Amino acid sequence: MVPWLLSIVVTIVLSEEALAIESYEPRATGRIVGGRDVEIRDFPYQLSVQNDGYHVCGASVVSNRLALTAGHCCFGADVAKLSIRGGSTFHGDGGMLFTVNWFSIHPQYDHDNLNNDVCVLRITGTFLQHPNIAIIQITNSTTIPGGDQGIVSGWGAVETDGNSVSHLRATKVKILTQTQCNKRIRNSVTPTASMFCAGNVGRSICVGDGGGPLVYQQRQIGIVSFIVKECGGTEPAVYTRLSNKSVQDFITMEISNDQLRQFDCRTMGIECGTLSADPEYCPADQYFLHPKFDREILDYDAAVIHVTESFLNDPIRPVSLGNTNTIYPIPSAAVVSGWGTANDDGYTPLILQSLEMVPWLLSIVVTIVLSEEALAIESYEPRATGRIVGGRDVEIRDFPYQLSVQNDGYHVCGASVVSNRLALTAGHCCFGADVAKLSIRGGSTFHGDGGILFTVNWFTIHPQYDHDNLNNDMCLLRITGTFLQHPNIAIIQITNSTTIPGGDQGIVSGWGAVETDGNSVPHLRATKVKILTQTQCNKRIRNSVTPTASMFCAGNVGRSICVGDGGGPLVYQQRQIGIVSFIVNECGGTEPAVYTRLSNKIVQDYIKLEISIDQLRQLLENQYG
Repeated sequence: MVPWLLSIVVTIVLSEEALAIESYEPRATGRIVGGRDVEIRDFPYQLSVQNDGYHVCGASVVSNRLALTAGHCCFGADVAKLSIRGGSTFHGDGGMLFTVNWFSIHPQYDHDNLNNDVCVLRITGTFLQHPNIAIIQITNSTTIPGGDQGIVSGWGAVETDGNSVSHLRATKVKILTQTQCNKRIRNSVTPTASMFCAGNVGRSICVGDGGGPLVYQQRQIGIVSFIVKECGGTEPAVYTRLSNKSVQDFITMEISNDQLRQFDCRTMGIECGTLSADPEYCPADQYFLHPKFDREILDYDAAVIHVTESFLNDPIRPVSLGNTNTIYPIPSAAVVSGWGTANDDGYTPLILQSLEMVPWLLSIVVTIVLSEEALAIESYEPRATGRIVGGRDVEIRDFPYQLSVQNDGYHVCGASVVSNRLALTAGHCCFGADVAKLSIRGGSTFHGDGGILFTVNWFTIHPQYDHDNLNNDMCLLRITGTFLQHPNIAIIQITNSTTIPGGDQGIVSGWGAVETDGNSVPHLRATKVKILTQTQCNKRIRNSVTPTASMFCAGNVGRSICVGDGGGPLVYQQRQIGIVSFIVNECGGTEPAVYTRLSNKIVQDYIKLEISIDQLRQLLENQYG
């Protein structure tokens, strides 16, 4: 046969050979055509990745010691030969040359089609506190600004067969919609969700630009990946899409992990319980920054610190948290305290200082430290809560995410596996519970025996949970050990949608009773339930409960949830979209059941935050024991 695609050349931004694995002079490959010479002071985030002293790729500053580039710029590289130049308009001299001591390529990077083409490099020292070097914020959007223009910069060649230029250049490029991009490149490469296109005829990327940043409205939205055909030709260039969840999560996690690496648990301590500047120290072993913390503008400027010993001894007392929705009257006095200096040239005071002030902002952020004792609650008599009617007996192998939450050995709620050691259930299933009496059974069709019985060592209820109307009715429980590597136990992915699939059917499972006054059944059951639109739901339940944004409805007459199903999962298209919350009237009656809505931003963000924090905990446990 005659291969008609031979006339189409896909130029990859960097090749394995370009990384000087063999003993020959490295060659920059990649892809700015058009545009103009610019100065580094206007592009302080721009970096040059160098191999054996030669420029091979662009990159950007994304934290105090991490650089972001393309995955193919790191693929096959010897970290001992890599360096990064920053703060210079010229890649060959000036600025600062940093040593690279580590890098990480996206775990799902595909070198054949350049899917998830992203890599993070770590330097020795810090990018900050050097002239003309600054962090560029990563986009926090989930969409591509199709039709608008972005700015791409680098030291790439100005023609297809040219060499990298010595002076930094930049150009504006038109960003295509995803549909336009897929249509333009599909004959040359298989488009993926991690790719998008940008470029005009005569304005694009070229050899040596690979790994460089594409910036839109002061945030980086893309990484230079590859071109189709020639530089600045009729076809657009392809970029790694930083608004893609898998890419964005990878970058966020690497930045968070590196912040933890810089934290020395063995030397940190917290001054506590004294008015003196010569305080007692409470050893701290972990800290967690808010995942949305922005170092430049100090947005989400909050952290939680864990201490190894309780400090709830006289005279130390916990502070109560204000409700998120509380509106404080203006003016109203607030008190701020600490050992800060009174002026720029002052000394740290020996005695604790306080200042009464009138806040003019409606929201006041208070940073506190919590202890396990501060969260202590009373024990209670275990009771099956929730509310499957209809449906049929099923096997756990078909529902491996299903768990049974048990109190003192009795089944009380359903739950689902959402990470290697976290289970998701309803807030009312945890409310008032004694963690010492809780356990979770997984991998069994029967809640009473079989599978694996896990010990629960901690749980957290949504901070805005309301036990009266069951708003934000959700809780996460942590087990000792891991759910994984056991038969018939698997993680269920949480929905990444922001909408409810009203009119479609989902599947709910559990060991709940089959009638209103019945007991939980021993054999796992499941049924299909119709999902109502939010308008239909609000109309049906408003006479019984005040509907909130964290609730949605599902159920048919004769098919619904019942006592013992509370906390269990409602699944749609292989993703969990709801948590069994409560019923109105009787089980399987004319009114639908109410579920906690996992597509609600407050609920979804809380779950993601707790999963991320637990992953960081495990990192610390593995690193420090």
